[in-house]
Amino acid sequence: MNKIEEALQELAEQLTLPCDMIKIHRQDESQGRSKEYQSLRYGAFLLTYGPFENFFENITGYRKKKNRTLSIEPDRIRDAIHREYGVSNVTASWSARTRTGGGPTWSRDPWILLTGSQLNIYLRDLASLRNLLSHGGNPKKMSNKSKLFPTTKNGPSIHITAVEGFIQATQDIASETAISISGEFTNIPSWPEPPRTTARKLIPAPYVKSTLTG
Repeated sequence: MNKIEEALQELAEQLTLPCDMIKIHRQDESQGRSKEYQSLRYGAFLLTYGPFENFFENITGYRKKKNRTLSIEPDRIRDAIHREYGVSNVTASWSARTRTGGGPTWSRDPWILLTGSQLNIYLRDLASLRNLLSHGGNPKKMSNKSKLFPTTKNGPSIHITAVEGFIQATQDIASETAISISGEFTNIPSWPEPPRTTARKLIPAPYVKSTLTG
């Protein structure tokens, strides 16, 4: 197993934790609005974001070379992978399936497929939430430039279904990155999944024709 496939496998193993948290959240729907259950979404989110960030560290060694973390910013990741592997524009192949909580039908949390600038804006929103949670800030002050998160009078909010969508987006982007570097026959792991709601049948197909699973 090469370095890329090892990084994919490690990511798959780490994503079992947030999937388990979503499972706990869905075991008793009557508790869904309680404060204790609402807090699970933030823990599951951080347990997705950290491994996602670490995946790119594992394949680029950025921290050792630059003495700082390679954040989930497409421009930085593109440059780091270009320097390491000679792949000129790895982010051009990125697409991500996720669940949206924005717009007039947000209560259904539909699945959508993000590409290009829309995906970049979505990732910046998630980086904003990660920074707030990691530094003791108010998560309701996260940015919502993608308009994919419902907004209350207190600010935008990430629901447990949005975390489910982020887990899927993480898996899609990691798979696409690995394929861009190592080729179409890269061994993609069996990704963990949280218990799916009935909306699962509406998930779009992967954007790329490859060994993506889902």
